[in-house]
Amino acid sequence: MTAWEGILISKTPVIYFVIVSFIGSMIFTRLVFLKVTAKYIYRIDTMEEEMPSIFRMFSPKSYLLIVFMISMGISIKYYNLLPINILSMFLGALGLSLFTSSMHFLRAWRFKALI
Repeated sequence: MTAWEGILISKTPVIYFVIVSFIGSMIFTRLVFLKVTAKYIYRIDTMEEEMPSIFRMFSPKSYLLIVFMISMGISIKYYNLLPINILSMFLGALGLSLFTSSMHFLRAWRFKALI
């Protein structure tokens, strides 16, 4: 919602948001999300249990990273640490990267027999 809010109230042309978010998403996905996604798909796939606890899906270090990232996102929004148009482009890129990563998880689940 923050990304859409920034797009709607900013005087920056929408096409800039789309271009920067798309390019940023490609960078985030290639540098971070592909490796992390592959690591966790392998981790989940090699678990012995049929229905493992959700807390075993990721390592404790990853949960700490998630908490840190959420805290930073809330802090940046609450304290207005970035201009809304820059924050919107960043969140757009991050959102597209997370969506791409979730599609990798979905594909791994759907075609598990083929992996």
